[in-house]
Amino acid sequence: MGSRLRLIWDIFIAAAIVGITSYIIYDAIADNEEKTTTTAMPTTTTLSDSDYADSIKVCTNPHEKLEHPEKYPESPLDEYVWRDDGAFNFEVMSNEVVSTANGDMQVIKANFTSQLWLPDEDWHLEATGNKYWIHWLTIFVPLPDHKYYDERLVNTAALLVEGGSNKKGETGPPDGTTLGTFLGKRFASFSGAVSISLEQIPNGRMRFKDWNNGNSGLGGDDLIGYTWRRFLETGGTEHERLLLMPMAKAAVLAFNATSDILQQEQCGRIGSKHPCRKAPLEKYMPWGYSKRGWTAWLTAAVDYKRVAAVNPIVLSFLNMIPNFHHYWRAFGGWSFAMAPYYKQNITKTLDDPLNIEAAKILDPYTFKGVVVEN
Repeated sequence: MGSRLRLIWDIFIAAAIVGITSYIIYDAIADNEEKTTTTAMPTTTTLSDSDYADSIKVCTNPHEKLEHPEKYPESPLDEYVWRDDGAFNFEVMSNEVVSTANGDMQVIKANFTSQLWLPDEDWHLEATGNKYWIHWLTIFVPLPDHKYYDERLVNTAALLVEGGSNKKGETGPPDGTTLGTFLGKRFASFSGAVSISLEQIPNGRMRFKDWNNGNSGLGGDDLIGYTWRRFLETGGTEHERLLLMPMAKAAVLAFNATSDILQQEQCGRIGSKHPCRKAPLEKYMPWGYSKRGWTAWLTAAVDYKRVAAVNPIVLSFLNMIPNFHHYWRAFGGWSFAMAPYYKQNITKTLDDPLNIEAAKILDPYTFKGVVVEN
């Protein structure tokens, strides 16, 4: 019996390693394919910031800042995430009931604008020509007749932080075939809780005046590496240049958007419709892979009252600088996954005071006290 259990365990571990490795490779290939297939847009903006369309629905209390304990002063990450930049809005694009093997589920898709990022910097999003971060937000709500519906979870949701580039001329929400919507639906189907898929984290591809990357702008890890280098080059004082800040902000504000949408929208089939939720959602579990797992960590750090659990997958990033040194010693070099960072010479200056300053924002370990104690 013992040898049989060991065999099952070994198969499980092998499958997990294959799955995780496949996702890392998929993520890298997806970034590269987007890089080679995206058509460059003119550098002129197609929609000026001042003319940005008024929101259809504006979330309630989107920037209700947490009161920090005196022993944990507010960080630049906290300040940026909770700052009201006037951009935050959403528009519900579709709302329908779908049947699954485990019962009926409401699927709501919304176009969500999370923020205006670096308004004074010379950059633009290729898809729109402006500086707003826009996302597809897909919400899966198991209905009361669902096999795993649990009344104890009506105030709870899981947020999957997903990737994908913004597409020029995109007119409709995801068709359900993206990895984010697939995983989001599966989570809701087997947990009975609300599940959210937040896509385009980070937004991309982006064009910066001082970075010429052929016919394509920056996205994914290349974009994180570039903004990290620019933070170091500009003296380490402009923290919001670090791309993980707007990534975390988008995740935190997706909580608010989801809560409002579920209170405003109707769920159920014709003849039995009812508000999807009668009260705000109170508990969330952000999760994601790799850089989106990194985002999930930082989301928990700044919204520690609502985040009841966090599930970062793949990324081993706690205690950032010592961990990087450990990687180098263990592998005798850097993994291919680190290429966007060592190409920017970030790994060359790990112990520089400016990188130590960056770690105060990027390293989830920095926030361990406030997360654990609250």
